[in-house]
Amino acid sequence: MKIQNLVHDLLFEEIKNKKLFEFLLSKWFGDNPSEQQKMEAERLITRFQEIQNGLSIKRPQVVSFLHRFDGQHGSVRFDPDLIKDIKAYRLDQIRSLIAEYTDDELEVGGDAFSGKDTASTPEKVEASKSLWEGEDNLIFNQDGLRVYNIKDQKMAVKYGYFVEKINKEQGRGNYPWCVTWRPDQGRTNMWGNYRSQGRSFYFVIDENKDPKGDRYYLGALQRDTSVSSGFRITSVLNDGDNAMTWDEVVRIYPQLKDSKELIAVKNYSQDELEEKNAVGQITEREGSQYEFKRVDRQLKKAYINNLGSLKKPESWQSIDEKLRALYISVTRKQDVTDKFSNFAFLTEIKKVGSEFTLLDNKIKQLGHKDGVGYIFDHLMQKEFVVARTSLDNPNIRLYKSEVNGNFGLYNSKRVDWVAIDNVRYEPLYKDIDISPYFDEEGNSYLVETFSTSFEVDNTSLFCIYPIDDASTSGHFLTFNGWNSLKEKLSPENETQLKDFSPETDVDIKEMKKGF
Repeated sequence: MKIQNLVHDLLFEEIKNKKLFEFLLSKWFGDNPSEQQKMEAERLITRFQEIQNGLSIKRPQVVSFLHRFDGQHGSVRFDPDLIKDIKAYRLDQIRSLIAEYTDDELEVGGDAFSGKDTASTPEKVEASKSLWEGEDNLIFNQDGLRVYNIKDQKMAVKYGYFVEKINKEQGRGNYPWCVTWRPDQGRTNMWGNYRSQGRSFYFVIDENKDPKGDRYYLGALQRDTSVSSGFRITSVLNDGDNAMTWDEVVRIYPQLKDSKELIAVKNYSQDELEEKNAVGQITEREGSQYEFKRVDRQLKKAYINNLGSLKKPESWQSIDEKLRALYISVTRKQDVTDKFSNFAFLTEIKKVGSEFTLLDNKIKQLGHKDGVGYIFDHLMQKEFVVARTSLDNPNIRLYKSEVNGNFGLYNSKRVDWVAIDNVRYEPLYKDIDISPYFDEEGNSYLVETFSTSFEVDNTSLFCIYPIDDASTSGHFLTFNGWNSLKEKLSPENETQLKDFSPETDVDIKEMKKGF
């Protein structure tokens, strides 16, 4: 290339960049920008050019940004097709995108007792103990068991000073319930998060139990609409928000046997919040202004540092590799089953092998020698129920998740999800159709179709069973197996199966290699 051509190209690029700078400077800061604003514009443009080629709607930073600017809650919708066009960004939008690629700390917090020192003192502990002994907020008092209706965050914090004392005496250190957390404890109170998820709080004290040795001497009893069992109890050791049925609650606190109606669902209002910081309001509730996937990176980081739990795959999709590693690394032994509480969330983590390995190693470090296998064992016991059992092989069972309603086909003998012809029938399937069929002898059948989307494809799963059979059994077929069976449909009637024979037509039954 000739020297004059090279110089021409450099000058053209410089002029083009100058015009772009002037355009964006005017768009973002108006006609008379200050020197500080010019410096910010230069920084934003330079950083954007550094990340521009890697911008994709699948990148966690971009996923989070697009959720935040989705046209909801007063935001201006950003067109995903323009993600690489810097001229399309408003000032608040370009700042927000660049912040997703910045690992700076942000002081996010709140003071539940504005202008006051919240640190524990003997006087505050004694006042808190008086609440646990008094009649304010008392809704149940029988045979040494008292239950208090906790109405808002401020009230929970006051009860929390005594919880902290008992927690320490039983050897936990400083890990009282997170709805009682105060600024001096170094974490953000999670009242708004849990209440917005459907939990209603009641604090229980059972003076029949040993205050220095029984974990249920104090309990945070919760009516929880987000779990099928309906209730949770968190012991004074704060060793897990354990989902329970009412019968399981009564086994711990038998005095409550005939008082289930007292532990009622309470409608949530933000007026309950004393501490109105954003971290305490972060939730995974769809459509919320503070839905995890749409808040900015700094808030996500603060939430994770605050030991917040995630359950939805899209929440994991919205955080970058550093925040994913942080979420795993801050996990405590008592938090494992709560922070990794359903198969769909684990499947999302599994998509990146290094992250799944990090999780496996972390769980082993916490004392669970089986690593991730420990979580899977727990999920099989807690998350899934048997929906149908194969009539052709009793080891093959269709499981349904009580968390999200998904289905998966499991082989109990192999202790793994069924896999045939490169299709793995993990619990990511939805029940998308059920249709009646009959054979030439007048026998009626129902055929259920399961898919990971809402359309039939080569990964779909089919179950056929007699329409008058009240049992939970059936014949399972792959996509190819069902297509072969459909070839036997009578040409006169598209719902008539000719010579349906499980011995030859069913292709999910044998203990084959890779099965």
